[in-house]
Amino acid sequence: MSTVVLMWNPAISSFKIKEFRDCIKSMRNHDEDEISFITDDDVFQDDSLSMNWSIWDYKNVHYGDRFFMVRVGEGQTGIVMAGTITSEPYKGKDWSGNGRKVYYSDLFCDCIVDTEVAPHISTEQLMEAMPEFDWTGGHSGRVLSDALAAKLEKLWAEYYYKYFGIFDNKRACRKFPPSRMPDALVDYLEKNRDMTCEICGYNFDKVWGMKSYYKNTFVRYIPRRTDIRCKNGDTVWKHIHCVCPNCSKMTYEDLAKKLGEEFYYPDGTYEGVF
Repeated sequence: MSTVVLMWNPAISSFKIKEFRDCIKSMRNHDEDEISFITDDDVFQDDSLSMNWSIWDYKNVHYGDRFFMVRVGEGQTGIVMAGTITSEPYKGKDWSGNGRKVYYSDLFCDCIVDTEVAPHISTEQLMEAMPEFDWTGGHSGRVLSDALAAKLEKLWAEYYYKYFGIFDNKRACRKFPPSRMPDALVDYLEKNRDMTCEICGYNFDKVWGMKSYYKNTFVRYIPRRTDIRCKNGDTVWKHIHCVCPNCSKMTYEDLAKKLGEEFYYPDGTYEGVF
């Protein structure tokens, strides 16, 4: 799976600011805390935002790839969308009307942020974290290296966790429950963590001495009230836990007790720190 960066300049794009803001209003947030192991394939199809976008590196972009859309040009620039590419690139009519050969891919947007009114990952932050890439413009639909893709996914996870409360269908919207993690982030964690279950201590690789078909997975906890855990040095990485398939059969609430996490009920209340 690759990570693709799309560029959007509202001043010249056929996709205007009004349409963008209408998209935020039309989407619906999902808060099903019990859906703890949803993947990028298990998307919600109701009230979803599906669209297409031009792809410059069309030979290297494929169905299932991760995408981030960056607003460029004037105004508050930075990441405005994240989601999944849902088609192979196909040739289409030039959106600019200049008769160029243009390829497009269909997109499923699982997160959208209005950078004019909401906290966001700015162009300056992107440039500071990943100066090797041009975040100010250029071709739309470029594939990041694996190293940069991992950095971007980490940056996005930290942002999303800290500002979870902005996804209110006015400033921003998301199409997944709080506990869900993008496949790209899971791939990064599998490469950089010990992969030992934090509840029972089981590790498939250590037991079998090789990469096993079966493997432990990850569960993430996010508070419903924004910024509660983001103070005093707390980060998203302290609340992503590795659990084995057997332990993951517990309810999300029971997992929280075992892992020392707060479990939030649908009404936003919780029973304290377990």
